[in-house]
Amino acid sequence: QGRGEVCVQVVEMYGLGVAEVDDQLRMKDVEIYYKPEEFIAVMKGEKSYKDLQNGKAIVGNGCPITGDESFLGKIGGMFK
Repeated sequence: QGRGEVCVQVVEMYGLGVAEVDDQLRMKDVEIYYKPEEFIAVMKGEKSYKDLQNGKAIVGNGCPITGDESFLGKIGGMFK
């Protein structure tokens, strides 16, 4: 009570992981790469949640090779 309206938005956060495995494919080490500052900027209201949809924070506005913007929807579906 007294807190105003609640706004619910899905904020997508993408990253990449690299795993090192042994000869039996057991994981020995893993490194995760992501941009937490992008996510935090959305949480603070400094950026729109739409700026992070479909991995835009990582791959930009399209395929880095062809510039095809439909690429974003394809990679976004891989993580759901």
